[in-house]
Amino acid sequence: MVNQDELESSSIKDFLNAWLKRKSLEAGDQTHTRYSIVVDQLLEFLAAKGSRDLTHLNAKEITEFREHLSKRVSPGTVNTSLKILRSALTQAKRDGWSM
Repeated sequence: MVNQDELESSSIKDFLNAWLKRKSLEAGDQTHTRYSIVVDQLLEFLAAKGSRDLTHLNAKEITEFREHLSKRVSPGTVNTSLKILRSALTQAKRDGWSM
């Protein structure tokens, strides 16, 4: 490993809220609102699992979230929501988190 420093632990909820805070500086109000809605939907879906360490979020849970959303919203909205989450998780990887 190149980087021997350990990352501090972060819950899924804490990481996503910090990501939203970062995005508030980069995105317009409407975009930030949409990001917030998606994060809130995921955290509501995960319920108590949202307090787990970020490294425990897995593809199965994202797939289950996708299925959950698909029962309530259009395919386009589901795809947009997944793109937003992909952006957040890509940032997590850039920050050194492994999932």
